[in-house]
Amino acid sequence: MDRNKYLGSSDARDILSGDWNRMYREKMGLQPREDLSGSWPVQLGLATEDAHLDWTIAKLAEEHGEGFKHSKLKDDGDQHEAVFKPEGTFHNPVIGSHPDALIRTPDGFVYPMEVKHTGRWADAEEAADFYMPQLQHHMLCWRSELLLFSVIVGAAQPEYIWIGASEDWQRHYIERCDAFWHHVKSKTPPSPRFFDSSMKPKPIVPAAIKNTVPFNGMMRRDLSDNNQIPALVDEFVTTKLAAARHEEVKKELKELVKDTDSEVYHPRITMKRNKRGAILIAIHDEAKKEAA
Repeated sequence: MDRNKYLGSSDARDILSGDWNRMYREKMGLQPREDLSGSWPVQLGLATEDAHLDWTIAKLAEEHGEGFKHSKLKDDGDQHEAVFKPEGTFHNPVIGSHPDALIRTPDGFVYPMEVKHTGRWADAEEAADFYMPQLQHHMLCWRSELLLFSVIVGAAQPEYIWIGASEDWQRHYIERCDAFWHHVKSKTPPSPRFFDSSMKPKPIVPAAIKNTVPFNGMMRRDLSDNNQIPALVDEFVTTKLAAARHEEVKKELKELVKDTDSEVYHPRITMKRNKRGAILIAIHDEAKKEAA
């Protein structure tokens, strides 16, 4: 399928960021798509993709029992191409999806699967946040409630998580796809937008829908408007800082005890070695009363 005739998962971040001028020129055939053959991260991901898929399926079987299967046959159109035209849109954008694989569970359900190899993020959850436009795009096209996402961070073994579909997320995404596709159908270039050339623009997703995506079946929750939490958070931060300083002071006090000292006395504390040689600090009763 001609990639200029539909919106693919690789377009998803740009659809949400508003970086439409380059996309428009590509879809209209006015400029070629970016050549990624010289991109080491992209080529590394392609080189490790098959081993990554096999490892993840083996781990699923090891942890949840046999019966998980996956298809990597990219030329099998029935398995690896889904085309979707959202209902209720004005400009009928064509949305296509080619996930890295399709996974079949022991109970017969089929879900899209996406794998990445990166050194940018600490774990799979951070990576999933970055790739969320692409992941929701795949689930939208396949009418799927779940997607299996796996990531290799650096040289660590793959880490996988199940990402859930979010109707709110996808509804917002479809609206943006429809707005962009209007420019393609009407052959009207989008209004120029200027971004900081030092970084790619970030996807624009309303805060209210960011936390509507399940990760391994569990949801994130925003307590920013909770009236009870500010005092608790303040106390937590204060006591944590106090505890950290307490440990620093304890270390400095112990450094005052010489190797030849069995006990060091002060009107408020006593530092004494136990039978193992460790230094214990006791607070005198009067000092405890003052602290209270």
